[in-house]
Amino acid sequence: MRALLASVALAAALLAGCGDHSLILNVDILSFLAPSETSGHYGPIPGGVADSATIVSRSLDLLPGVNDITTVSDVQVTAAAEFANATGAGEATARIYVSAAGTDPFTADTTPIVLPVTLVPGVTDTVTVTVAGDTELAGLFLGDEAELGIRIAFAAAPGEALEGDFRLVTLHAVVTAKQDIVH
Repeated sequence: MRALLASVALAAALLAGCGDHSLILNVDILSFLAPSETSGHYGPIPGGVADSATIVSRSLDLLPGVNDITTVSDVQVTAAAEFANATGAGEATARIYVSAAGTDPFTADTTPIVLPVTLVPGVTDTVTVTVAGDTELAGLFLGDEAELGIRIAFAAAPGEALEGDFRLVTLHAVVTAKQDIVH
């Protein structure tokens, strides 16, 4: 009976791999960053004033050898950020830029991942967004390296100064690719 179960399990595993030869990569991009590169303090930003803060701009070493993949068929990136606003009110927009190695992510990536939030005094908000179908972003996962930048724009409402802390809590990609394993 054990031999039969083992044979059925082996056959099921082999058949599962005979589909369209998709390779699915789960990439925890956040784990490539130090805690100091995923968080920062903002403010005090005087009421009625706009400001911005750059959290990080750096190269990321991705997965060496993935460039053997011939086609990326899909990429889905999920990002979540926590805004712990202490004082003041206003709006904030975190933008996560990803670009090819050796480029400036803030100018090369024209379609950043955008996390907008309304800031209220004494309130911590977590904003989550999932982006799918961006072929330019998908192509970046074929390389061994990419550039990453995180910038936040603030617009403080009139009144008390805007001040608080930002923390990126999730940055995860699911990349579906086709590997040329059948010749």
